[in-house]
Amino acid sequence: MEERQKQNQKILTAKEVSAFLRIPLSSLWRLTKKGTIPGFKVGKHWRYLESDISEFFISAKQQAGLPAPRRERRAGPRIDCEITVILGSLLTEKAFPPQTGTFANIGRNGALFVFKESGEYQTDATRRNSDIEINDPVKVVFKLPNMDSRPVETEGQVIHYWVNGVMKIGIKFGNIKSMDKKAIEDYVG
Repeated sequence: MEERQKQNQKILTAKEVSAFLRIPLSSLWRLTKKGTIPGFKVGKHWRYLESDISEFFISAKQQAGLPAPRRERRAGPRIDCEITVILGSLLTEKAFPPQTGTFANIGRNGALFVFKESGEYQTDATRRNSDIEINDPVKVVFKLPNMDSRPVETEGQVIHYWVNGVMKIGIKFGNIKSMDKKAIEDYVG
């Protein structure tokens, strides 16, 4: 029965397997000749069964001791949003003028801030805020859609930033007034 199932399997070329495993053809041929990756020759061309490659990949992953998939590291949920924010520095030696941007997402304990400059999101080329570093304290002012006209003013800490076409800063909230914390919890859910 198992042999019959293998006969109905998809057959892959060396190029397809190389692309799938993201390894050079020379590495694939070497591993095949050693018997590490199961394959067979048709004339002078190597061919592979899709199921054999899947099994190899799973066993290689287990042998490498790769960790289980990452769990959500945040204590609570985050929701996507577009809330206008003003971000300022709390460090006198690294003070920068208040920056306008948006929260791309927000949770009970933090948010992801995206810089905006002249109506356009800042990209690698226009970014001026490379002096902001992880652990820098910042002041954040924003208004939630579910609040009255009073904005939330709180301090926070930069926990990460990166540029992936657009500069983004992860901010962990701190020193939030209890009524502001309640408003954020109500908004996030």
